[in-house]
Amino acid sequence: MNVKELFINKEEKYIYLERYVNNGSPSGFTQIHTTSDRTNPFRGVEKFPLLEFNDTDLECVYFGNKHPLFERGVNYAHPDSLNSDILKLSNRQLIESPYMVSPTASGRTMLLRNSQFVGYLKLTYDIKRLGRVDRQIALNNCLAVFETTKFIKKCIDANKFPPTFSILLESASKITKLKTDDKIYEWGVVYREAKPYPYSEENVQLIPGFSLFGKDVKNEQDEYLINQFIELSNSNPKEYLEDLLKIILDCYWNIVLNCAFNHECQAQNCLFEIDENYKIKRIVIIDMESLDRDIPLARFLGLKDTWNSPHACYDKDNYRYLTHSSYLYDFKLGEYLLKPLIKVVAEKYDLDIPSIEKGIRNYVRTNYLHKLPTNYFTADGFWYSADNTERKIGEQRTFVANENPKYR
Repeated sequence: MNVKELFINKEEKYIYLERYVNNGSPSGFTQIHTTSDRTNPFRGVEKFPLLEFNDTDLECVYFGNKHPLFERGVNYAHPDSLNSDILKLSNRQLIESPYMVSPTASGRTMLLRNSQFVGYLKLTYDIKRLGRVDRQIALNNCLAVFETTKFIKKCIDANKFPPTFSILLESASKITKLKTDDKIYEWGVVYREAKPYPYSEENVQLIPGFSLFGKDVKNEQDEYLINQFIELSNSNPKEYLEDLLKIILDCYWNIVLNCAFNHECQAQNCLFEIDENYKIKRIVIIDMESLDRDIPLARFLGLKDTWNSPHACYDKDNYRYLTHSSYLYDFKLGEYLLKPLIKVVAEKYDLDIPSIEKGIRNYVRTNYLHKLPTNYFTADGFWYSADNTERKIGEQRTFVANENPKYR
């Protein structure tokens, strides 16, 4: 994409970036388990009607703000759910809703199009796995989203985050309790706002994290977005990159230290605001379901350590606890976001990658690591990645120990 066109029909440009300026996940699972061809975010139609089913005869639970989308006596479904055994067993009939949507890169999070409502709907997807995991949004998932969103917003309002930090609030959700033959299936949908919070009136465009270093599949000759931004802003490449890396690092560690949360800060869960001068103003974190609550860290920091939803709460009795901090920081943030960003800029401008990595280590050690408990990372000095294999439900994940952490 030519970034000079970013501010012409911003919504269209944003969804284009989500779908076509995207190399896919480094895990390799982006196209292994995905939606139907028609609704596939990378090769499907541009937009389609969202489906809905009547739930006025069923128990429904709501979290967050009242939202007109959830007060119509219906809940919403992906078009692929026409084949849903759950909906058939619960005697739900799917019909077209009044709303047209376009899929984002995740496949089941939909951007509302040409509607009086602006924002996204994150849908339960019960047909099969997307990527490597199942995609039901149950009651405890929605409750965790509500609790996490509320807590981060409270921290923002108390000025605990830098001005380069923002989020897309997930401000409302609805869970319909579907009655099947032998159980209740919780069918949740989450509404995500489209405007980053704290709200700003500055004219900016949102850029998915992966689009900064992804190739445009329809215009492969175009330069990477991050390098176009550097050129058009007349910036020093090393300084521009280092400023962006600091925005990302400040975001990650402020969430850790102000909330005792670990955000899965990989490239799909981060957006960036770019202004008309091609300067990156703020990082925008999304997907509150991908924020884990670290209970021992919260106690160490004197922060809130009890939550009504058990979803994504990590305590010392969890087999993943010891490696979890490294997995999210060194692997998900480091390998999925920092590494490809550094690579495309360094290759274009002949920058020294080890020197940049050393700068990150020094920055993180100086500003953040000394504020953490000594056992926040494992004492063995390794960093931990995960194997790129698919797990069965209930199967424990295998973690791989790697020498010499690059980013701490």
